[in-house]
Amino acid sequence: MAIPDESSPRSHTLSRRHFLQGSGSVLALSFMNLNLNACTQKKDTEPSQPPTAFPKYSDYRDIYRQQWTWDKVARGTHNVNCGYQKSCAWNVYVKDGIVWREEQVGDYPQTNEDVPDFNPRGCQKGGCFSERSVSKSRLLHPLKRVGERGEGRWKRVAWDEALREIADKTIDAIIEDGPGSVIWDMGTAVTNGAMGLGLTRTVSVLDTPMLEANTEIGDHYPGATVTTGKLCYLNSADDLFYSDLILIWGGNPIYTQIPNAHFILEARYNGARVVTIAPDFNASASRADEWVPVNVGTDAALGLSMAQVMIEEDIFDRRFVTEQTDMPLLVRADTRRFLTQADLEEGGADDIFYVLDRSSGAITEAPQRTLALGDIDPVLEAKLEVDVGDEKVEVTTVFSLLKKQVASYTPEAASKITGTRPKQIRSLARAIANARAATIITQTNFSKYYHGMEMERAEILVMSLAGQIGKKGSGIAAFPLISPAGPEALAMASGKLPPKLGAAAIGLESAPAMLEMKLKGYTTEMIINELGHREYLKGRFPAATMFLFMHGGLRELYGSAKKWDPDLPREFDDYFQESIDKGWQIVHETPPRIIFEAGGNLLRRVRGYNRMVDNLLPKLDLLVTVDWRMSNTALHSDYVFPAAGWYETNDFVWGSASIPFAHVTTAAIDPMGDSKDDWVFHCLFLKTVQQRAIERGISEFTDRAGEVRRLDRVYDEFTFEGRFTENNLEEFLEEMLSLTTNLGGIGWEELKKKGYAPYTGTGMSI
Repeated sequence: MAIPDESSPRSHTLSRRHFLQGSGSVLALSFMNLNLNACTQKKDTEPSQPPTAFPKYSDYRDIYRQQWTWDKVARGTHNVNCGYQKSCAWNVYVKDGIVWREEQVGDYPQTNEDVPDFNPRGCQKGGCFSERSVSKSRLLHPLKRVGERGEGRWKRVAWDEALREIADKTIDAIIEDGPGSVIWDMGTAVTNGAMGLGLTRTVSVLDTPMLEANTEIGDHYPGATVTTGKLCYLNSADDLFYSDLILIWGGNPIYTQIPNAHFILEARYNGARVVTIAPDFNASASRADEWVPVNVGTDAALGLSMAQVMIEEDIFDRRFVTEQTDMPLLVRADTRRFLTQADLEEGGADDIFYVLDRSSGAITEAPQRTLALGDIDPVLEAKLEVDVGDEKVEVTTVFSLLKKQVASYTPEAASKITGTRPKQIRSLARAIANARAATIITQTNFSKYYHGMEMERAEILVMSLAGQIGKKGSGIAAFPLISPAGPEALAMASGKLPPKLGAAAIGLESAPAMLEMKLKGYTTEMIINELGHREYLKGRFPAATMFLFMHGGLRELYGSAKKWDPDLPREFDDYFQESIDKGWQIVHETPPRIIFEAGGNLLRRVRGYNRMVDNLLPKLDLLVTVDWRMSNTALHSDYVFPAAGWYETNDFVWGSASIPFAHVTTAAIDPMGDSKDDWVFHCLFLKTVQQRAIERGISEFTDRAGEVRRLDRVYDEFTFEGRFTENNLEEFLEEMLSLTTNLGGIGWEELKKKGYAPYTGTGMSI
């Protein structure tokens, strides 16, 4: 690099551009500067502040040192769907209004002196966002389509103009076809702060459906859900330090859980044995003590074979199986359903089950209020007859049926399916059964497979037989959700009353139903799940899979499933219709007219999205995308609004139970170009809807329940009668924190400065 003459007038004062060019990062940073200028930033000839003055320098080393001086350092994170390790605290370095670099924070406190700490957290995927935020795909102005959808022809429009046109079409759709014709896709990047509440409150105020995407993207753990009756549960990552056997089965954490991977390696230092079960010799397998190869999609057979070994060799945990599982419960041989009180007594209950008590030899009610058996000693294997009405019916135990089911899955037989050597299957089964504490690291792999439910259930079966659940260093994983919680926060999300009245509102509105469930013995968690299920049945959160099957052109692709699986006794379309007819599922029947994409990428994320381009888009009056980049969905949209980047906004970011800290992203710099915060978008959208409703003389609309609502007050209702608007986002965040019950009472300013806060409770999602 040429060194300027000491006498040069530029030798003492460097402009922003000359500083960049002289730093050794000419290509990357000068491109950033040019790109920003093209995005309506001030040119170098029109600085927003006087040029930064530097001391005299003699060679490149002084220039290099100046790179490490900053205007400020903010705390931030990345609002992405990285599930199991979300999120990580970063220092965000700002100079001249540009984020130049990000660096992992290393000041997480020690949570337990017996285990390693969480420092540092972060990976290269997050460490590149300063470059992504100024990439060529960055959206900086509202755009309106002027060519065919997907053609890429746009014109720049003002926010007011675009919002006005969209508001008019939204009002038309709501009045003519009802609010069910306006659909929101929340995607996978919503926060549990202002962005997420902005979306859910908009949905609530307008009574418009919001697609629930977890089943569609395959993050829903169907095997875990149907087996345990619970979706959200996961140990924190440092719990691995208590394990002596770690099974990486259904994931590749060395590659995909980089912030948590060190716990696996540190557990090895502590004596744990690491086994990776995977079809390929991946990054995690290369760092394990043993690799167990298994053919793709055959993990269920592997699990059943290990179960067969444990039962055949009598090395399962009999006490755990008897007390903590349903295996001692009696089952009718004719119906394959549990024997209930309704079978034995006229007018009996259908949720009271029975075991055969070894000590008395009598059929005895299984405890309902507790898993503790007391004086009951259930028999695991039995076959007997009982009087059901006027006939005798043979009954047996769940364990007896299981033993019969897995008998054909000997290691030799399973090896022909899985490709795993019989000796290795037996060795692994014995290791799990005899481990002091064994755990499985699994992610969302299996739920994306055909018959993935059975793979997850096989994992749970193996760990249940071995008694490797419920103690330090053991367990199985499911959906890794933990969030700030509190009844008032739920009321705020309902969009009905100011926050301070929220708790009372929920209590009054839901009291009868909650009391009824409480008297039936429901736990608080069960009550919340039931209330959520009732919201689903109302159509507030339709499953994206069901919606797209009906309206997205996917019925033609997947309805005739027998061509994919000839062993199906019926076509998938038949199962689909049966689930609707019997009320197991609901389907959104109103044809969509408008779809808002706010936090996802529907036309890239969905399998078969090319069919949606051909079949769904022609049905729409509008497709509107709010994003910080030109995604595939944005390319096919009618309007695109630029969202503020993650270093340009203030918000909470929902977390994973694998890390006991909530995180924030803070506005290290102002939003680039004309981009705006997601919360601001929702405020401005509803403000425009309200204004246009008043101007057009449309004061009311009928919601999907047949109730009349005010269309000329949607913005007032959304903003809590003007308390929290597009102009005071940080006050809104402060209010949310004051209503949160599991973050230790931390305030926004303190959290903003620190970047994270420890959870003091699991909240209501776990």
